[in-house]
Amino acid sequence: MKPCPRALPLALLLALGVAAPVAGQEPEAFVVTGPGLVGRAVLHRTPQPGVPAVPVMAELDYRVFRGDASTRTRRVAHGLLLPSGVLELVDPPGAEGGTAVGAAGRVRGLDGGGGGAPTGGDRVQLQPDALGYRGTVAGLPQRWRRAPRTDGLVVLLVPGLSTNLWNQHGIPYFDANRDALRALGLEAYRIGTDDADRPVPGHPFSTQNSVADNARAIAREIRTQAAFGKRVILFAHSKGATDATAAVALEPDLIPHLAGLVAIQPVYGGSAIADLAAHDALTLAGVRLALEGWAGGSRDAVVDLTRARRRAFVRDHPYPSDRVPTVVLRSSFSRSLFLMGRTPDGRRLRDPAKRLFQRALRFNQRLISRRTGEDNDGMVTLGDQRIPGAVHLDVDDLDHFEPGLGMLSPHRPADLSVRLLEKLFALLERR
Repeated sequence: MKPCPRALPLALLLALGVAAPVAGQEPEAFVVTGPGLVGRAVLHRTPQPGVPAVPVMAELDYRVFRGDASTRTRRVAHGLLLPSGVLELVDPPGAEGGTAVGAAGRVRGLDGGGGGAPTGGDRVQLQPDALGYRGTVAGLPQRWRRAPRTDGLVVLLVPGLSTNLWNQHGIPYFDANRDALRALGLEAYRIGTDDADRPVPGHPFSTQNSVADNARAIAREIRTQAAFGKRVILFAHSKGATDATAAVALEPDLIPHLAGLVAIQPVYGGSAIADLAAHDALTLAGVRLALEGWAGGSRDAVVDLTRARRRAFVRDHPYPSDRVPTVVLRSSFSRSLFLMGRTPDGRRLRDPAKRLFQRALRFNQRLISRRTGEDNDGMVTLGDQRIPGAVHLDVDDLDHFEPGLGMLSPHRPADLSVRLLEKLFALLERR
């Protein structure tokens, strides 16, 4: 019988720093990310006597986001962890489209054949780095980062002004963000919805309500989660971030139940567009008719976002960023009319609602720039998106709707969600 070239005496294995043989080691969890890809991997190691290359099994569960849709893929790959630290797996033919997991829990072409070298497909290698691994699997560039502890956490998504109505009319606002958070293994839901993402009748939160009303609804939701032993991450956009920061500022006893806050384009210092709407009698009458007459809300949903009202609120109730780990996404954009109808990959933007949003925000962006001289996202200036004491991530070429609704920006909602969560967990690790 031909001797195995990988077999080495135990003394030499120990000299090389290879662990002594064990039946198995604790599995290690990783967050898997890449352009338009979010998920998790669990790596199982089974060291074998006399073999420096450790047989491994990787359980992969990820979503690939394209436009407003995403595809979930679950795979089981076998391979080897080489003495150099390189992770070698099998990349099976045809896996790029999302291969279904069979009844035995393995994907055809991925079975490593009894713990030996990978067989049945092309080998791929993930190179080690300080935080995990990086490489390409199934044609998708990936980063594997050691997963943070997420047990006991729940993410509460707080949407922006009037977006409940968007969802009710089939506009998938905040859906990709929610799906990306869930793909990371987090429990995540939009406030005011049930486990099936359906609106809860009679829930006190509405994106058409005043800041004070929604702050109370958010506080109640946090206390409900705390009663189940959960700590809450608030993940909020636009006016939703205004509502969320107000809830914490008004009721600081919530702070022990919070793990942190992600505020995307918060209307913290007010909005120049809200100023225009509130100070023009005809426009304000239209806002009142739309919000109170048709949507069952309050005109204060807009008036509360004026600069004068926001600055008075912040003066009296400053947000305690020194006590709550907080990450803020600020953005601006400026696009020519020629570019308004095409996505970053050159495709035409055909959705009529999205085309309307794009034109409205381009008009707003130019109007705010002329009036204030400041960079803005079509609704809020960069300065008014700032929360003192928070960690800020500034992004260009991203309008006010695109963090929750992929349109023309190269920054996908799912990718932004991952970047912001990574920054928040980095803050939590330092505490």
